[in-house]
Amino acid sequence: MNTIEKSAATINLYLNNHLPHNGLLNKAVRYSALGGGKRIRPVICITAFRATGGRGRTILPVASAIELVHTFSLIHDDLPCMDNDDIRRGRPSCHRAFSEDIALLAGDALLSTAFAWIATASRIPASRKITVIQELSSTIGPSGLIGGQALDLRLHPAPTPDPDPSPTPLPLGKTPSLKMLRSIYIKKTALLISSSARIGAILAGATKNKLRAITNYGNNLGLAFQIIDDILDTNQDKGISYPHLAGRQKAEKEAKKLIDQSIVSLKPLEPTATLLKQISLKVFSQI
Repeated sequence: MNTIEKSAATINLYLNNHLPHNGLLNKAVRYSALGGGKRIRPVICITAFRATGGRGRTILPVASAIELVHTFSLIHDDLPCMDNDDIRRGRPSCHRAFSEDIALLAGDALLSTAFAWIATASRIPASRKITVIQELSSTIGPSGLIGGQALDLRLHPAPTPDPDPSPTPLPLGKTPSLKMLRSIYIKKTALLISSSARIGAILAGATKNKLRAITNYGNNLGLAFQIIDDILDTNQDKGISYPHLAGRQKAEKEAKKLIDQSIVSLKPLEPTATLLKQISLKVFSQI
């Protein structure tokens, strides 16, 4: 087991040990949070923490909280009023395994628990906790993940009996631009990956120069991650995607460019950036 896999296993153990078991709601929370996943975001958080001088296990509750936020977003994305997906990670999505109302509340519970874990994390200065909470709340708010989902609904409006649905879908026959799609990807995917790296660096007390490098790394890797996910889904008829608009060859070229830029961004962190580079290369190797 390599260091990246060890970090993922450590996150899995933390989640398993700290998420409560009792009651239907907590069962739904555990079903979604422990139901697989590569733990890429908390692993990036831990790796950035260590690459910028962080030591010890103080990062674990915060990194695990980031995974809770990600799981919250997946549960809500899958709901019938959103992307209306029945399968998540090879299993029935939360609202199919339980019910729509319990799934909605499970997502809410995950989000609130995430911020509680950050606020109560031990041996972290209060000022850094506040900075992390500001960072994460901004990342998932109207200008970030949630705003990105609202934009995404314009491309893939959910079925609704309302004759005047909101948000308004694109006019019939109008294809979105790559610029619009990139904006959605940055908000829905890239910002949380970038924020995961930034939070690790913030908790390590990184210098401005190193934090800037980590931010550039996360921004490039995050966008590459979503484009690569689109490429892998090319044969699954996912509708509007990066390869759909730009062609597979151009999508692969763009992903490679972003991965290369993520690695170049790490130069100010040398020689401690080896694992962050490995994460970038591992993401690209999936194609």
